[in-house]
Amino acid sequence: MTDTEREIKRLISYIRSCRVANIDCTVTIDKSLTQGILNALEEIQHYREIGTVEEIKDLLAVISEAEEDVDESGISVGFIKNIIQLAKYKKIGTVEECRAAVEKQKAKKPDYEGDGCDKDGKIIYDTWICPCCGERYEVDYDDYEHCPKCGQAIDWSEKK
Repeated sequence: MTDTEREIKRLISYIRSCRVANIDCTVTIDKSLTQGILNALEEIQHYREIGTVEEIKDLLAVISEAEEDVDESGISVGFIKNIIQLAKYKKIGTVEECRAAVEKQKAKKPDYEGDGCDKDGKIIYDTWICPCCGERYEVDYDDYEHCPKCGQAIDWSEKK
């Protein structure tokens, strides 16, 4: 462990002890330590991009289950490529989340609500309601292509 790493560890320990004691703490960080702290944070980010310990354990379990799909070197390039592709898709979201996102892109007509009538007795619609989340908006002012609250696409083809 380098001197910089020891100093960073000491600072973390001090900050934790202040937190446990429920007291404010002030830390002055030397310029030389700043780069060490930034490097450590970047390294943590890199490891998080690789995956959590649980994700890596799951990946290893899947690989070990597919041992019959390996050559004499013990590596199946096609299988590894498939796993990498799967990991990319998992970052996008679950199948259910993707379906929900696609569904919100299909424009739906809003519901309308009126609170009075004009001189001819026709209802004055002054509020439109999102068909997905039920949020209410002013007809004359809130003319959105998508609901600001939930993102549902709004079909204005029959605007009242």
